[in-house]
Amino acid sequence: SIEFERGLAKTATLLPSTSRNMDVFAKGLDAIRKTGIGGSLHELTEGLYETISAGVPAAKSLEFLTIAAKTAKGGFTDVRTAVDGLTTILNSYQLGAEEANRISDILFVTQNRGKVTIGEMAGSLGQILPIASSAGVKFEEISAAIATLTLKGMPAALAITGLRATIAAFIEKGDGGKLATLGL
Repeated sequence: SIEFERGLAKTATLLPSTSRNMDVFAKGLDAIRKTGIGGSLHELTEGLYETISAGVPAAKSLEFLTIAAKTAKGGFTDVRTAVDGLTTILNSYQLGAEEANRISDILFVTQNRGKVTIGEMAGSLGQILPIASSAGVKFEEISAAIATLTLKGMPAALAITGLRATIAAFIEKGDGGKLATLGL
């Protein structure tokens, strides 16, 4: 109970004073917890803080957190890691919170088709997504490459590092749009 209150107080520091109706967040967090999709009240409170801190609008944060909790449960990770992975993708590609469910679905397909978990990917996506998005490489293409490379036995972190190096090499050589023709 004390940790929950501290977590809500920490989250309140991210909100303008006009939108600090923390009762709404407290009830929303409890409702997510009661669904049984995953996460303790403390873990969900920390996830809410990370969600809003990463730029998800407060008005959409509980819906986003519900998606993140489902992603965490099915992705063999914790809520905080799922929030980190989802917000990294959304921010790298300048997508809105309403895209979280679609992105979560792509992560599940990658997990199911490759030999990788969402938790493993979430920790490394920050290495590749900024450069991939600036090079015009879609997240779906990055995910497909990760699934393919891990299916062949390459660890997720190594696959992501290799993909980043490949994209960086094309950018450095001024590929003239060849990334798209290579399917990357």
